[in-house]
Amino acid sequence: MSHKPSAIDAIANEYTAKVIELSPMTGSSTGLGERHDVLDDFSPQGLDAYTQLDRETLAKLDEVAPTDAVDEVTVAAMRERLGLSIELAEAGEPLRNLNNIASTSQDIRDLFDLLPTETEQDWANICARLGDVKRALGGHVESLRLAASRGQVAASRQVRAVAGQAHNQAGESSSFLALVSSPETQALPESLRKELAANAASAQAAYGDFANFLETELLPQAGEQDGVGRERYQLFSREFLGATIDLDETYEWGRERLAAIDAEQREVARELYGEGVSVQEALKRLDEEPRYQQHGTDALKKWMQETADAAVAGLNGTHFDIPAPLQRIECCIAPSSTGGIYYTGPSDDFSRPGRMWWSVPAGTTVFNTWQERTTVFHEGVPGHHLQLGMQTYLRDELNDWRRHLCWVSGHGEGWALYAERLMADLGWQDDLGDRMGMLDSQRLRAARVVLDIGVHTGKQRPAELAALPGVGEGTWDRDSAWAYLTHNVAMAEGFLSFELERYLGWPGQAPAYAVGQRLWESIRDDAAAKAAVRAIPPTTPGVSRTEAETIAAAAAQKAIASIPPVTPGVSESRAEQIAQQTAQRIVEAQPKPAPGVTEDRVTEIVKGEIAKVPSPDAGLNAAQVQQIVDQAIQKLPPAPAPGVSEEQARQIVQAAIANLPSGVTESQVQTAIQSALAQIQPGTSEEKVREIVTAEIAKVPRVTVTDNNDGTITISTPEE
Repeated sequence: MSHKPSAIDAIANEYTAKVIELSPMTGSSTGLGERHDVLDDFSPQGLDAYTQLDRETLAKLDEVAPTDAVDEVTVAAMRERLGLSIELAEAGEPLRNLNNIASTSQDIRDLFDLLPTETEQDWANICARLGDVKRALGGHVESLRLAASRGQVAASRQVRAVAGQAHNQAGESSSFLALVSSPETQALPESLRKELAANAASAQAAYGDFANFLETELLPQAGEQDGVGRERYQLFSREFLGATIDLDETYEWGRERLAAIDAEQREVARELYGEGVSVQEALKRLDEEPRYQQHGTDALKKWMQETADAAVAGLNGTHFDIPAPLQRIECCIAPSSTGGIYYTGPSDDFSRPGRMWWSVPAGTTVFNTWQERTTVFHEGVPGHHLQLGMQTYLRDELNDWRRHLCWVSGHGEGWALYAERLMADLGWQDDLGDRMGMLDSQRLRAARVVLDIGVHTGKQRPAELAALPGVGEGTWDRDSAWAYLTHNVAMAEGFLSFELERYLGWPGQAPAYAVGQRLWESIRDDAAAKAAVRAIPPTTPGVSRTEAETIAAAAAQKAIASIPPVTPGVSESRAEQIAQQTAQRIVEAQPKPAPGVTEDRVTEIVKGEIAKVPSPDAGLNAAQVQQIVDQAIQKLPPAPAPGVSEEQARQIVQAAIANLPSGVTESQVQTAIQSALAQIQPGTSEEKVREIVTAEIAKVPRVTVTDNNDGTITISTPEE
């Protein structure tokens, strides 16, 4: 059933309209605004107006009940986003915002790249906005001064970076100067051309004044510490992910993912250049191969466009249905030279298409396509262009806020990174060089999960970082982060330097890519399991539990087999989880004796015990695994009879651990036991469960299980 416009939609649309009133720049970027001759108000008063609007809108939402599931999503999303925006404002974050990529001075500069230039009125609007740069930057200075009076100043590294960018805008390389001296202006009336030149000079001077303010007034108040601390970082993490995550668990996951990607890259390096060739050497050789090179920005732009167009044509009608307005994407070289690569969405009526931008650092003339093909898929199709373009296209199904203003990096950037891997799975990166580039992109995003959390929460350097030349032990800092990046990422130094400054000045944003991809992969895995369940014929009352479990095991295998390869692949724990979930869905359709121990109860108990165990870097040891199992089993209530037979229980355990590889670790044993226990049915005693676990785990290669004859078992592995 289609969603009918509701009172909730009306509130969301009203909120969007008021945001655009407050932000003419947002109105121009979305194509919804009517004022194209002024910039935003970045003063404290201007910023506070957004907070007041957020509070008023939340109050209105409290007074209206959702009419359907669409409304429920809208309300939940607006409460989370607007509520977080208020928290950030109360913490003073909008006032102090200053970094090398996503703060006010870049927003103003980049807006001019998006403005239309087809008509004389378009140029008159540009002229007016150039004349408004001084006022807009002045408001920004007011906010920075207020924040500084409260002791809230960006790190000195960010102040210097933005000051350098501002000096560039004030000089001969200014994008404002390039804009008003473009060939398009020659057809304009002389009076307008003169005014354009004068206002461009005014904008240049405003950026010069801004640079001076940063260097002479703000920099002396700035500290050298790049990390923002755990409390601020948790707030930023929520901003970019839309969820609260366990920072420590995510940090360790990032380390594990990076190691797995490294292993895959080693295999590709071997296939490319033979045994003994390191990943770093393979990347260097790829850079030197002429077939992977484009020389000059004109050639880069042409290659970008051809690659993007081919992806649209190849995916449309096969894996995706791409509406006609989205079949056009425009690839551009950005006027700035910061090193960023980004996407800007289409206007509301698609008169301005979605655009992919490459900001090329000064002096960079050679571009390596083996490394950048995956970036085109990230920014274009099936990445940002498809996702955000569809969001704009669905005008009849989504309200204005959901179409234009609701952006969460974990969702958007997570999808774009997922899209890179998807294109490899679909055969678009079979060339080994391109595949190495895709893996390098994945590696970069995994590395910065570790780096970002490590630097900003003040973690100790992990062993793999401390072991790098010239690093050693200690807490994360800029120098150790640079060593980590240069060791793990193949990127030109100019781009990589910009990347690092970005992570240091924009906390929480960088991990959103890989963590978001992790969430998308989880959704995919669950969908595969559900599809397998739907393919199973309905069971009948006469089907035994053993038969049901057999069906479930087959369904699980089918589900796992249907999942495209990912980096590092579906883990044993995730595969067991899929199997467990599938089995539960099947068995739930069967008659169950009562009372007794249910699958859910056992799972709850085991998970509860696991959650109590700290997770050291090396993972759970044998004693911890034993403790988890013993404590979980001890919490099982007495089971009634009759229950499952010994043979049935034995089959369940066998199915749970049958696919564990040789060289299994304690954590894999833990996962197998957890999954097996979750499938034990009522009627099995504690002793019998322990007997079954002891007998079956003992069969796993490289694992020794000892019955202590006191109601406990000991699990151990050989010393390495």
